[in-house]
Amino acid sequence: MLRATALLFFVLLLTNVTAVPEYVEISRGIRLRSSSHDGAGRVEILHAGQWGTVCNEGWDLVDAYVACRQLGFIGVINTYVAPDGYDPVWLTRVNCKGSEKAVSQCRHSSWGKTRCEGRYRADVGVSCRLSSEPSEEEEAEECGPRPYPGVHDFAVRLVGKRPYKGKVEVKVGGSWQPICADQWDGRDAMVVCGQLGYSKGYAKVYTQKSTSQLQGVSTDFSCDGTESFLQTCKHAGFGSYRCEQPAYAAVRCIPRSQSKKEAVVRLRGSAYPWQGRVEVYYRGRWQKVCDHEWDIQDASVVCREVGYGSAYEAVYRARDYYGQGFTPILFNEMDCHGNEKSLFQCGHTPPGSCSHTENAGVRCHSPSSSLQTRVVRLAGGTRNQGRVEVLDSGSQQWGTICADSWNLEAGMVVCRQLGLGFAAEARPSSRYNYTEGELQLMNLTCSGRELLLDECKGGQWMPGSKSTCDSGIAFLTCTCRLPDLIPNFMTVYESLSGVVHSPLQLVRLYRLQCAFEEKCLASTAATYFQAGKSWAQARNEDSRILLRFSVNVLNFGNADFKPFAPRGDWLWHSCHNHFHSFENFAQYDILDRQGREVAEGHKASFCLEDVNCVGGGSKRYSCRLHNQGISVNCYDSYAYDIDCQWIDITDVPHGNYTLIVSINPEKRRAEMDMTNNQVICDFEYRADSIFILTGKLHHVNCRLSG
Repeated sequence: MLRATALLFFVLLLTNVTAVPEYVEISRGIRLRSSSHDGAGRVEILHAGQWGTVCNEGWDLVDAYVACRQLGFIGVINTYVAPDGYDPVWLTRVNCKGSEKAVSQCRHSSWGKTRCEGRYRADVGVSCRLSSEPSEEEEAEECGPRPYPGVHDFAVRLVGKRPYKGKVEVKVGGSWQPICADQWDGRDAMVVCGQLGYSKGYAKVYTQKSTSQLQGVSTDFSCDGTESFLQTCKHAGFGSYRCEQPAYAAVRCIPRSQSKKEAVVRLRGSAYPWQGRVEVYYRGRWQKVCDHEWDIQDASVVCREVGYGSAYEAVYRARDYYGQGFTPILFNEMDCHGNEKSLFQCGHTPPGSCSHTENAGVRCHSPSSSLQTRVVRLAGGTRNQGRVEVLDSGSQQWGTICADSWNLEAGMVVCRQLGLGFAAEARPSSRYNYTEGELQLMNLTCSGRELLLDECKGGQWMPGSKSTCDSGIAFLTCTCRLPDLIPNFMTVYESLSGVVHSPLQLVRLYRLQCAFEEKCLASTAATYFQAGKSWAQARNEDSRILLRFSVNVLNFGNADFKPFAPRGDWLWHSCHNHFHSFENFAQYDILDRQGREVAEGHKASFCLEDVNCVGGGSKRYSCRLHNQGISVNCYDSYAYDIDCQWIDITDVPHGNYTLIVSINPEKRRAEMDMTNNQVICDFEYRADSIFILTGKLHHVNCRLSG
């Protein structure tokens, strides 16, 4: 930091200006240019006597860490795409292990050899850590709203053979102390169990034989059962008390069990099942709750209804943390006493003027996960990124996870267990070499819903070697912010119902050459050419029946959605004369009543951009500017009249079917919620729809999954 400050002062003296200098050079061979402040800017490397930039293709936080250390800083905060610099682009596909002294020592492509040029250029920028204190940006990266001070710092625990029952102790003045059982009853027990993450509990007493009178830290608790924290109940204060009876307060809490009843309240948009945006099921659809007058009593009713303890926090503007969702507002100005069995028993008003951005959320008290047997950590990178290591409880050695079965679902479990939010990326990596004697966890299978790695299936320890693990080891990046793509089911419904256009179209095969090249037609279209016929003959001989529909895709998460592949890896399609940034962005399937697929289609994203925005969103991505993505609270549109925005149903007989429109079907990009990515439409394809140009489907019924 002293070197950076001295250099900055020296440059200011030379130029006699008060602005930040154009570049900050801190260490020989590397510099930050166009810096907005010390420690941030575009990375430039000195090679053959000339400064050049670094392409962001393959660049990650480990590479940025090496760059920051080379620059003289103590670490990295983040990395980003910087404004383009001047030629040349020296390095591409940089692949550091983290131990290198300079970026040039990392693996990379040949000097000056790059596809990162022209309109696909994207230079690397970094923001380096100047001190050991966390930056404002890092502090804001907590997964969820920040806890309130004071009352939330008070700790309660149970001492006993089971985690859900035992003597109650509170932490006062840095030490754990028991509570006298004087006046202790079931309402007090409900508060303790709720604070420990259990929805119910019963009062007990812990009798201790003693020749002298027992001492407790407090006595005479008088809770009404709705409090979220024991210390908010009326009591005699904290100090040293002589217990009137020879017993301490104890409880028996009821562990959470899977209810067989259909849920009417749920939490969405969080990596953790005990917090999220509140949604209620009413008249066949999920709907949201407004945050007007939302308080801790309302939140506690929700928390207990979903099977957890009392509320740790009532969250306002839950959209900022858990996304907005695509459901309407049902309840406004909730008025719960805190002892209701369901949110539907509380007073409330109609939605009124509540906007879709004013969502209620909760953070519930949840049971401790201290009983985990598979302890995990991220190593070799940063706090949120690195190779996944698991502690073998038998040998007490740290081992890695073989990437043969490693996927985003398993990554979600690890990030959740570490308290780091969602998995942004879970991929194999050969960057971190393993040795012959190193332990590896093989055949691990997770659904993504598990709270701990212990709950995943499989997982056998064996010595690691390339012969047993061919795909490398598990690498993970965790984040608190992700996009959440939601297709608008009303757009699909209006298309299929013929409100905007006719969904059925008869098209000559010769007009579909580009679509044929991109495999957007049924397989029977190929038989025409297998018979030796040409495209010229197809002008008058063959036609296809296309089911056309429009799709609007909204991003209601809290981070932008970007293509999976870097710009340098986008695929060029000469027939349509454009790049595909996401080869299988959407999948379309038609199923019969037995669930068998009878037709399919797909859509590559040749242009992901912000067509329009809602709820305060602002456009950031435009194909004309050669940057692709969907910003938060914005949507992209694929109209029915563009190529491949259809399913070829030429070979489908008349009958009843289901259309499924799936967005991001291969989960190439992580999202906050992967259950709401489908539009499901039931429809009838009748014989009277044979008049293709004006025909309509019948009995169309569309809904959103999840």
